[in-house]
Amino acid sequence: MKNVDFCFLFSSPSLTEAMKQINGISRSQLIKRGLLKKQLNQRISNRQLLSLPIEILNYGLINPCYEGPEIEILQETDSVLALSKPPNIHSHPIHYNESDNLLSFLRSIGRYDLLEVNKKGMDRGLLYRLDYATSGLILAAKREDDYQELRDNYHHLVKKKIYIAKLTKPLKAPVILSNRLKPQGRRGAIMGESPDGIEAKIHVSPLSEEFVRVELGQGIRHQIRAQLSLNGMPIVGDKLYGGAAAERLYLHCYQYQILEQKFIAPCPFLDHTLSL
Repeated sequence: MKNVDFCFLFSSPSLTEAMKQINGISRSQLIKRGLLKKQLNQRISNRQLLSLPIEILNYGLINPCYEGPEIEILQETDSVLALSKPPNIHSHPIHYNESDNLLSFLRSIGRYDLLEVNKKGMDRGLLYRLDYATSGLILAAKREDDYQELRDNYHHLVKKKIYIAKLTKPLKAPVILSNRLKPQGRRGAIMGESPDGIEAKIHVSPLSEEFVRVELGQGIRHQIRAQLSLNGMPIVGDKLYGGAAAERLYLHCYQYQILEQKFIAPCPFLDHTLSL
């Protein structure tokens, strides 16, 4: 982790209190980022110079250096920006030193306005997240009041959520899949079926011998991947859930509809002559 020299322009009874005053970082977060208790308890004098990790000094900020493939801005309305996330980048960072994410891309192109929304959250104004390996449509609110309105009335305002997937075996007819999902395995890495899990339901329809259209109801982590796998239809490239090996996870967020407004991210692996 890169360190930088930092000069304090005030006195403080401890480094912990000084950093809390500067950017609100907590003692537990300082410990997670490698500082020892002895360092945290040291008294800070006016004009004292310390070498500190840049991750601590820039806590809560978004890295301005984007590292990843080209990202397309699909559409922009008065309230929402629509982006097409490539596979194998993050929707948002967890720490400042992460730069392979959509928010670093937005900062790198000067869209600082979007990073002012939900400023205390590292996901900022994103209305939902996609898995690291999943590609497709992501929507970001442009202002704080838009974000609050959409989040508070999400299930009422969002009328349709459609994904495209490539399965390891063909689906012959439309099905409705319903499972109770709960985090399982080491650190809850996967979603498995459990009687006390959250009820999840998806509508799956064949588009061709390989591809299916998935309509999502509520959003639950790994919902589509887990439910297709639990029902004997893992997604191609989804090694975590038993899918056949491939160069990528073949899951793409294709369309969201907010009231009458449709947002679409063309699917890079689908023949678009197929009817969606």
